[in-house]
Amino acid sequence: MIYQLPTGKIIEISLEQYLEMSDDDVEYFIAYEIGEYAEDPFYGSIFYNQKKSDIKLDIDIELTED
Repeated sequence: MIYQLPTGKIIEISLEQYLEMSDDDVEYFIAYEIGEYAEDPFYGSIFYNQKKSDIKLDIDIELTED
């Protein structure tokens, strides 16, 4: 997941790391200027990581007259 620090920089961490993160960890990231600025608003978005699948939907629709 992508986490944005209060400074505007972003870091990539797992969900488990995020859940275990304390305020001291965030202060550490800020103090040592860890992370980078995302110039692209869609950085890490599904739009760039989208995979084409070969899934075909078979839909059978029966029309009935009342």
